[in-house]
Order: sequence, then C-alpha cells, then structure tokens
Amino acid sequence: MTAPALAPTDGGRWRAGFLAVFRHEWRMLTYAGMTPVFIGGFLLTLSAAVFLAGDFYSSDHTAADLLWTFLPWVAVVFVPALALGAFSDEPGNRSLELMLALPLPPGAVVAGKWAAGSALLLVTLAGTLPFVATLAYLGQPDWGALILGYLSAMLLLAGFY
Repeated sequence: MTAPALAPTDGGRWRAGFLAVFRHEWRMLTYAGMTPVFIGGFLLTLSAAVFLAGDFYSSDHTAADLLWTFLPWVAVVFVPALALGAFSDEPGNRSLELMLALPLPPGAVVAGKWAAGSALLLVTLAGTLPFVATLAYLGQPDWGALILGYLSAMLLLAGFY
C-alpha cells in the first residue's frame, strides 16, 4: 500500500495557483492578435524618439541616455493599454469567473496576471538590444551604465504594469 499524499501547504497552494494563472495569462498574451502590434508599436515609437526626435546620430558620444530618457514617456502611453486588457477582456470569455471559482487565492490570481504582463514587457524590452549593438559598433559604451539602465528599465516597466 502506498503512503497517503501530503496535502499542499498554503504556500504550495499559492505557488501552484500563481503558476497556473501565470501560464494561462502568458498563453493568452502570446497568442493574442494585438501582442505583435503592441510590441511593434512600442519599439517603433521608442526608436523614432531616440533616432529622429533625439537626433542620436548627430551626438558625439556612445551612451544610452536618449533611450532611458524616452523610455518612460513611451511606456506611459503603451503600458496602460496592455495592462487594461488583463481584467477588461475577462467578462467576454468568462475566464475570470472560472479563476475566482477555483480554489485559488486572490493574491495568486493578481500576482500571476502581473507577472505574465511584466514578462511580456521584458520580452519587449529585449527588442531594444539592437540599440546596444549600434552603440558597440559606433564606439565604446559604458557597459556598467548599460546593464544598470536595463535593470532599472525592467523595474520601471514592471512597476508601470
């Protein structure tokens, strides 16, 4: 005879609920038709701001200052559009009702949705890495400032979401 299975503790139930919601939301975000439009619009607007409005090529130093200057402004416009879809699309497909009817802690539902949206924003931020390649081609950028800039941009986008 086998030993009885141990019931998950509250932390295990929260973690399992978080991972279930995260996987569901990640799937919904990656297969949504508006996700490529969001990523493309975000990156195109940010690139236009850096290279056209900021006149990057006429400056004489290889720094990502213009990228970090325009990133919050572009994020203020685009990130709420992504975040509003986290709960506003739910009445149509009734998945929020299903999630709340399951024995999932409400905090796990909110944290899972936030983590999935933040992960998509990190994928979007990875689309700015060719800018780093441009900086490396044009000169010797300050790598420490670039790494810390990307870390702060990740925190900024996650906080905006």
